[in-house]
Amino acid sequence: MSDQPSVECSTHGTRSAAFVCHHLASGHGAGFHWDEDPDTPFSPVPDAWCSACEDVWQVQGEWNERGKQSADVQAVCSDCYADIRARNWRQDDRAINALCTEVSDELTRRQQALWDKYEIGACERWDWDQDTGALVFLQDDAARVMCDVSFVGSHSSLDNSWLWGWANNSFSNAEREALAPIRSYGAEMGFVKLVGAHWFAEDDDGWLMTAFAARVLEAAGAYRTPTEHGHLYMVIRAARSAAA
Repeated sequence: MSDQPSVECSTHGTRSAAFVCHHLASGHGAGFHWDEDPDTPFSPVPDAWCSACEDVWQVQGEWNERGKQSADVQAVCSDCYADIRARNWRQDDRAINALCTEVSDELTRRQQALWDKYEIGACERWDWDQDTGALVFLQDDAARVMCDVSFVGSHSSLDNSWLWGWANNSFSNAEREALAPIRSYGAEMGFVKLVGAHWFAEDDDGWLMTAFAARVLEAAGAYRTPTEHGHLYMVIRAARSAAA
């Protein structure tokens, strides 16, 4: 399978091209597997194929002629790719819902402990710097609590979508690499929202994704800041009193 040029989609217009087996393109619940290419670790639309093609690949050990014939790869646009992934992903919703509740409760406890320890609720304002990965809470115009943060993703109110930081080109490669374990955890747990780079989301999904990020990155808490059209979410990796 090859690189992602642009493609003209009759539904979505000009988009980045993605490549999927024909079973995925037309299927439902066919299973979803993707290429973890080390040369393109942050691709939001890695080449993908169904479980039947995965079985062929496992037997053949490579993408030989039999595998290629079975896959009959098709080009689709990046927006269609997201729909195809959601349509074919096999997920234990009951287990995932229980996991979501677990990590949300876990973040609530961590958050409360952090806020109580540093009395962050008494602070009147905050400031942050994405370049330095710093979040500062201030009281009486003086820094009170200093936090080291990682920006995990953003929610856009323009199209009600979530974008993971590892797929955000405005983040440095180091920042994106630091978030890679979240995607791996999503694959391990079988949770499509942790694996998909960009998808339709409600604003509350941002907190849920941040709760998962806090668990995977072993963060002390989380925060979000408003943007022009939505919110930017971050996890607090460490905190300390500014007077210390």
